[in-house]
Amino acid sequence: MQLNQSQALTVHKAIVTWEKSELITPEMATQLRQSYSIRGFDWKAMARSCFIIAIVCGVVSVVATFADRALINFFESLVDRIYNAPNFILALICAAISAAFFYFGNKKKQENPEKIFTNEGFILLGSTFTAFTAANLAKLFGSGDIYYSTVFLIAMLLFTALSIRLKNALLWLFALVSFTVFLGVITGVVTHWKPYFLGLNFPLRYIFFGALLLAACWNTRHHRWWKAFYPISRFYALLLLFTALWVTSIFGNQPNFETWSGIRQLHFWPWALLSTLAAGLAVYAGWKKELLTLRSFGIAFLFLNVYSLYFEYFWNGSHKAVFFIILAVSFWIIGRSAEKIWHIDFNKKNQS
Repeated sequence: MQLNQSQALTVHKAIVTWEKSELITPEMATQLRQSYSIRGFDWKAMARSCFIIAIVCGVVSVVATFADRALINFFESLVDRIYNAPNFILALICAAISAAFFYFGNKKKQENPEKIFTNEGFILLGSTFTAFTAANLAKLFGSGDIYYSTVFLIAMLLFTALSIRLKNALLWLFALVSFTVFLGVITGVVTHWKPYFLGLNFPLRYIFFGALLLAACWNTRHHRWWKAFYPISRFYALLLLFTALWVTSIFGNQPNFETWSGIRQLHFWPWALLSTLAAGLAVYAGWKKELLTLRSFGIAFLFLNVYSLYFEYFWNGSHKAVFFIILAVSFWIIGRSAEKIWHIDFNKKNQS
């Protein structure tokens, strides 16, 4: 059992008092002292927070820099010179910069594998310039639909090759995202950006894609070469599938926002039912098969579906005080239930 400093001090004083009062034997006091440990500072969480703050501060510094009129003029002239360079040259420059970041990131990972956030920071910067490389290469093929379909295809191929070469899950995630956007763009180009592709709007298309990706992940989960990429692929497939189901539960298979806004929300109850049943099935299957990720997604999107329906059906027709009281009570009940479950699991672990 892990305790913080103050809790450990209280327990220690209690054990000393019991031992002096001969309420427990010295052997039992020793066992009690060995049954807990002092929880250390969560340096990993601190590192993550510091890196997030560093990125935010970096963005703020860039904004502050560009707020200076003299610097704005300087950067505008610099950008004009760079922008007017041939796209092939720009692609080579971006590729060289990304290669440098990947090299240092991979080298640092081998030297200091425990510095996860630093190492992945290099990979993230390299990925940014890889995307710039894909954008400049796609410019060579043309503009408009050709550019948008080509840029994500090139990005997917580059990220796939890099992820396999460097065995990096973050790069594989970018490859999956690129492929997801590529499918959306291609189905849009094929239909000349009409609302439907094979009778499906965009959210419905991604329900099928998410389901196919999840099935592919499940069927290849035992392959040795796939182990490094399986967890992130499964997570992404579940996120894509349930997000698409949730969006569909709100908008249905409507072609655009104007059409959707003219239809009562009650019309979309079959889609809401489908999304809720899928989340419930995920909770059940995750619980029975002890699949924590699947169960977590099911619980999260089950609550999201329920509260989305609550807002959709009761926001306009109810008094706001009553609306938020019901919301507060429901969250309190969920919190109490979660606390009981946590205590049950905590006691089981201590008993074992």
